[in-house]
Amino acid sequence: MGFKLSELALGLGRDLAGDQNLQFSRVQFDSRRELPGSLFVALPGERTDGRRYVAQALAGGAHRALVATPAPDADPDRQIQVDDPLAAIARLATLLRQMRAPRAVIGVTGSNGKTTTKDMIAAALAPLGDVHKSQASFNAEIGVPVTIAGLPPGAEYAVVELGAQEVGEITRYCRIADPTDAVITNIGHAHIGLFGSRENIAFAKGELGAWLRPEGNLVLNADDPYAGQLAARTRGRVRWISESDPGAEFGVSARPTDRGLCFTLATPGGCAEVELPTLSPKVGLACAAAAAIADCLGVHIHDAATGMAEATLAPRRMQVLARRPFLVIDDSYNANLESGTAALQALAGAEVAERRVAVLGEMLELGPFAEKSHVDLGAHANFLALLLTVGQNARLIGESAVAEGLSPECWRHFEADPGNAESVTSALEGIEANLRNWLNPGDALLVKGSNALNLGKVAIRIVTGRS
Repeated sequence: MGFKLSELALGLGRDLAGDQNLQFSRVQFDSRRELPGSLFVALPGERTDGRRYVAQALAGGAHRALVATPAPDADPDRQIQVDDPLAAIARLATLLRQMRAPRAVIGVTGSNGKTTTKDMIAAALAPLGDVHKSQASFNAEIGVPVTIAGLPPGAEYAVVELGAQEVGEITRYCRIADPTDAVITNIGHAHIGLFGSRENIAFAKGELGAWLRPEGNLVLNADDPYAGQLAARTRGRVRWISESDPGAEFGVSARPTDRGLCFTLATPGGCAEVELPTLSPKVGLACAAAAAIADCLGVHIHDAATGMAEATLAPRRMQVLARRPFLVIDDSYNANLESGTAALQALAGAEVAERRVAVLGEMLELGPFAEKSHVDLGAHANFLALLLTVGQNARLIGESAVAEGLSPECWRHFEADPGNAESVTSALEGIEANLRNWLNPGDALLVKGSNALNLGKVAIRIVTGRS
């Protein structure tokens, strides 16, 4: 695993003192996480300076620390000074990608579903051997180089999640990861306040397809209105997935089961089923994308489906925390119009003995599109027996739901400033108290909102019974 001191020296473009065969297990930016054998990277930040934790990281087992300015309280012989630690790690990762030369690196981007799709691809490729993948949602300026720097010698397959908040960002990550194949899940409203328009989002996400060589494969969602535009920008072969077109190259449909949903995949290599503990039909598109990549790399659909059925889904993404006495669905990792609408549709379609309840938090980073997005989401919430909204713009969700037929008595609003921990805590306490007084056995609860609101805490407390 990891890399040697000699390879780090090559990446930095300079000689480094010490045993050149010294093996680093990983790149680590957080001194609270696994440190033994790591290269600790001390990043300067607005809230804290990584240099403050260099001594702690080295004491915890890190072999070396990469610093912009040496930490005076740590061993100077184990600190490597560079102008820009983050840029240095990007150079190291780029070099290691070239040296490891895996058979395939699959890049995954899109407005929604990146992490689930990445995990499903890795599971579908399991018959080929060990598959290296991004951990959690490591998809930005730190996560991408950390993922690539972690490529083990001999690694043949990797799946890398690529996020973006500006045009040109994905191209920068492609220079590091150099993907051979790719998936663009969809073009939605996530981070639209930063991009300014869906057209700009499509252009930014399309940088991944534009990077591919002619022998590469690009998997696109045929149901997405920007799919044709994305297809026109790639030199690779386009493979199509769809949940609405039964005649699509890789089609998917869903049916409920006691465990969650069973997805039927129709592919050129035959049909197969994947049962997963989720209530989100959109996971089916992740399975279809994984089936398409597996097909491109020579994995039979039945083998790919077996791998996917054993996958562990990422937490807080339509995660079923409990079925009794209430069905509790935690989708609190993040929120935008598309994912919020999909979550409400999943709740509406779930087999529920009694009433349906939702806690919907404010959707952040929408800029001038915030008002319309919250109003549009509220139009899908009028079927609820109880709607609790959290955050300033989330009030628009409730007002819209009432305008579309929700009884005003079924809506309660809680103010919260995502930047103020005290106000968020107060709102969560009020929401929890309301739910405890209101929920009955057989009810279903959906919790959905931007990550900054910490709404997942409410879901866990309702399940565990602890405040």
